[in-house]
Amino acid sequence: METVSGSGCATTKKNENVIRALVVDDSPVERMVNGSILNKLLKTERYQEAVDGNEAATKNLREMGISSIIIGVSREENTEQRFKEAGANSYVQKPLSAGKLKPILEEFKLIY
Repeated sequence: METVSGSGCATTKKNENVIRALVVDDSPVERMVNGSILNKLLKTERYQEAVDGNEAATKNLREMGISSIIIGVSREENTEQRFKEAGANSYVQKPLSAGKLKPILEEFKLIY
């Protein structure tokens, strides 16, 4: 299972045919917008929501042995290192856009 995640969005790819997304943000509007971006890029309408990082818990996922791909997304300055220390594979500064997310999804072979 592969996952892309952050305080902005996440995707999960269980196998070649099933792609799911996890959208994490305290703002319902941001969750809707980020979910729409993932739906467009991943061609899936399946996504779950989490209100904050405590629900998504990147560090806890890593401690549980989950080796999924996780991408942190934040509006705050200088948070890339914090996300990587928590176990994120990559980081994107908000606002999230298809243009920012697409190269990362391509890098991890979640889209072609």
